[in-house]
Amino acid sequence: MQRTGLAPFSIEFNRSGITWSKQVDSRGGLTVAPNGTIYAVGLSKMQMLDHDGKVHGTFDEQFQSWPSFAQDGSIRILKEHELLSIAPEGGRLWSFSFPGWPTPSVALLDNGTCYFGEFTYYFSNSSTGSDEPILKDFHFYSVLSNGSLAWSVSIGPMMSAPAVGHYRTIYALTGQDGLADPDFALYAINPNGTIRFRYPLTNMSTMFPVIGADGTVYFGSMDGHLYAIAEDGILKWKFGAGSPIPQSPALDEHDNLYFSSARGIFFSLDKDGGFRWAYDLRKDASPAFIEAQPVTGKDGTVLVGASWAGPSYAIYAFSAEGKVKWTLNMPDEPSFLVVADNNLVIVAGQSGDGRTFAISEINEDGTLVILVLAITGIAIAGLVLMVLIRKIVTPRLDREKGPGSRQVIKGRQRNPSPGKDPFNIEEKEDLKR
Repeated sequence: MQRTGLAPFSIEFNRSGITWSKQVDSRGGLTVAPNGTIYAVGLSKMQMLDHDGKVHGTFDEQFQSWPSFAQDGSIRILKEHELLSIAPEGGRLWSFSFPGWPTPSVALLDNGTCYFGEFTYYFSNSSTGSDEPILKDFHFYSVLSNGSLAWSVSIGPMMSAPAVGHYRTIYALTGQDGLADPDFALYAINPNGTIRFRYPLTNMSTMFPVIGADGTVYFGSMDGHLYAIAEDGILKWKFGAGSPIPQSPALDEHDNLYFSSARGIFFSLDKDGGFRWAYDLRKDASPAFIEAQPVTGKDGTVLVGASWAGPSYAIYAFSAEGKVKWTLNMPDEPSFLVVADNNLVIVAGQSGDGRTFAISEINEDGTLVILVLAITGIAIAGLVLMVLIRKIVTPRLDREKGPGSRQVIKGRQRNPSPGKDPFNIEEKEDLKR
């Protein structure tokens, strides 16, 4: 559960095309199960698809996370105030209740233990005329494979999924705007529930952390920096992107990092924070909005989806050196990317009622290359927490338009005002000790 964005496959497309498009809502997330089944989480149900896009199962419940898969095939998934274990063929095995609203995924260990946190919504207090949080105390939970509580620990509100690093240390990014104590921080939690360290932050980190091969924890922040924190809680370095970083970075096999700024500059750094390359995805000075965590292939290919005002949408494939291998115009905003195998990428569309697409290689005349499907047993998910949170319908949640742009949920912008030109890249602060 290091959430690196690295697929266990190569992405060796020379040209790409849409293999199929289905009216299947996947705005809540996409995951590929160990048996190759594609799980599409919508706003009112979760559907199961095969590699041809045929729906062969539906869970008619409103989930607030994408699924994770235990070794026995059972599914762990979160609802409002509830963690569920579901049998592969359907049906609840057990449930665990908690008072808050859940993180967008659990972190699931091989032994079936899972970890997750919670955040709060707000209600309008008519007597004071202000919005107040429904929940004021927040916990991080460890739940065993049989649904019983192993432990819980009091930390700040979590709006991103946890990740598990070396020695089963759990890393949790906390913080929520609008609270008296928003608790912007990175927590490291030991497997027994004790706090290993707390690294304070100045702003919200919108996405989940990713863990490098040496245990370094990487994450972006709305303060415009990408952070690298060592296993002992010491800041190794931070890199200024010039505008907020709205999604998680992805790592390749060499722990090179790939991420984008809110303004639409796509960056690559080495594991020590050194600048490798950047690509300007803006069109005619129009910012490019990047919803999904990038995904990387074993061959070094990097995929990123982008959208522009107009609207227009595309997926870019980069080489590890920053050269554009191909681009594919899309009919919908690509909000999640999942690599299913060497020749198949699944994409979630964001607008309307939601659509799900499959991308494969095509010949120069536009015909499909014959697919050789060898789907193996790893579940990979691309998540943008801000997409999930902004799609949860809560009438009392205050929405307004922010500067420049897109939607604000309780003081938080989906794509914040980009500020200065990200190509005026400030010098990386190297704080190794």
